[in-house]
Amino acid sequence: MGVKHNRYNVFSNMGWKFGTNVGLQGVQIIVSIILARLILPQNYGIIAIVMVIISLCSVFVDFGLGSALIQKKDATQTDYSSVFYINLFVSVIIYAGLFFLAPLISRFYGEEYANLTIYIRVLGLTLIFLGINSVQNAYVFKNLLFKKTFIITCFGSVLSGIAGIVLAYTLPAEQKIWALIAQSVVSSFLVTTGLWIYVGWRPKLIFSKNAAMPLFRFGWKILAKGTLNMLCANMRKLIIGKIYTPGDLAYFDRGRQYPLTIAKTVDNSLSDVLFPVLANAQDDIKSLKSMVRRTVQVCTYLTFPMLAGFAVVSQKFVLVLLTETWLPAVPFLRIFCIAQLFRPLTGIQFRSLLALGRSDIALRNEIIRGIADVLILVITIWWGVLWVAIGVLFAVLIEFLAYYLPNRRLIKYKFKELFFDIKSTCIMTLIMAGITFTAGFLKFEPGIVLILQIITGAVTYIALSYITKNKSFIYILDIIMHKASKNKKLDNK
Repeated sequence: MGVKHNRYNVFSNMGWKFGTNVGLQGVQIIVSIILARLILPQNYGIIAIVMVIISLCSVFVDFGLGSALIQKKDATQTDYSSVFYINLFVSVIIYAGLFFLAPLISRFYGEEYANLTIYIRVLGLTLIFLGINSVQNAYVFKNLLFKKTFIITCFGSVLSGIAGIVLAYTLPAEQKIWALIAQSVVSSFLVTTGLWIYVGWRPKLIFSKNAAMPLFRFGWKILAKGTLNMLCANMRKLIIGKIYTPGDLAYFDRGRQYPLTIAKTVDNSLSDVLFPVLANAQDDIKSLKSMVRRTVQVCTYLTFPMLAGFAVVSQKFVLVLLTETWLPAVPFLRIFCIAQLFRPLTGIQFRSLLALGRSDIALRNEIIRGIADVLILVITIWWGVLWVAIGVLFAVLIEFLAYYLPNRRLIKYKFKELFFDIKSTCIMTLIMAGITFTAGFLKFEPGIVLILQIITGAVTYIALSYITKNKSFIYILDIIMHKASKNKKLDNK
């Protein structure tokens, strides 16, 4: 159940995946901006705790079997169906456990997190939807069917966003938190329904223990890695929520969320498509290394300027779009913009290891990261929430090195090659950021200055790419021109 990959096919699918993520994240950002103007930060802090708990549970639903299906070259209908029934069964069990544990979690966080029990029980329904659609998603990734998911995800995001906004406008202030909950549940339901209808895979009434066991041997390491990853990524929020106020947690979480969205949009678009392609090339180290280097170049070329630009305009972004209520989130926005610069580099190294079947190294790296995260958090948590965010910078650097060093050995990806791959992007990004920062001193209304800064940054970066004949810029143009030429030929037939 595989598909042949060539250069244009791969990057065409990256384009569709990127379009899917841009559509999804774009809608979510617009909706989150509208909701942030209507809902108090304290409510966001409460939902942040609930979402951490749901995220931790979601790792166990998939059990790493989705990645195992993608990594397996000759996955069969029996493999897919067996994993589907396992995921569905596990999701029901986990939701039942969460349902009964919700009152204990609510008592642990105290009166500041009122009604946590009902919030957990309602949002927990998304775990059932995940159990249903996890194999559908694996099938999409395995066969590069991202064009089909584009409309599904955008449609789900728009409708769920509308539902959230309507509730935020109509509900009384003390109940507006339900707008955030409804948005998440409705989105999960619509995406699951769309995948079930439009993706051409259905489970059959077959289950094979013999088919599942080899997948478990690969997947349990991904499960352990995913669990540690979730804990490392979210333990700060769990502890901030317990020690500090919901408002403090809201500023920390909102400051983290926007840079994370930017980085994930590009990183996931390229890396999700890259994983099955790398898996097919796992026996050709030279080809695999070439694809990894190209993806590093393209991914950083797109990610670095967006994060640097956002860090520069963050104060005016918050002031204009989120209002003064959210200004305490600005320092966190800037810190996490720097931290997310490492995301594409680390993500690509991680997927390269998985493609080689080295989930054992991925698990070991998560243990290293977990130990470093705990030590850094223990040191910084007592100094204040801002210091917790600063500690993240050290944590992401350690994580990157943990993933890069094995790849340096396995695919001979030397540090000087990595430096060469990102050097020109770093220089152009610094120049663009400096010019964009200078544009911030213009004496106009904040909204006008924000728009001028964004335009200035984009024009500067594209101009520098053209003048220097940046390889990634030319490569992306080549893919676009090839696609346009192909479409023109089809129109002329």
